Amino acid sequence: MNPEFPRDPWTTRQFHENQRKYPVEKLLSYKGQHIAWSWDGVEIVAAAEDPESLDKKLCEIGIDPLKVVYDFVEDPDLSYLR
Repeated sequence: MNPEFPRDPWTTRQFHENQRKYPVEKLLSYKGQHIAWSWDGVEIVAAAEDPESLDKKLCEIGIDPLKVVYDFVEDPDLSYLR
């Protein structure tokens, strides 16, 4: 993860370009979990079952929760409809 958070306005274009390059098979290893992407979309820096645990894990490893992009990886074998 690039530790230097950009000082210029952050753009989602760079994030999405990098995120699209992330291997799908690696992403699926996080199915059913909340994840935190590095601000640049290059890597997943932490994962947990719920957002609160993810925040805690980020703080424990020294990553500012305000400098990541939160996401959820759906399990393709489950329905999320209620």
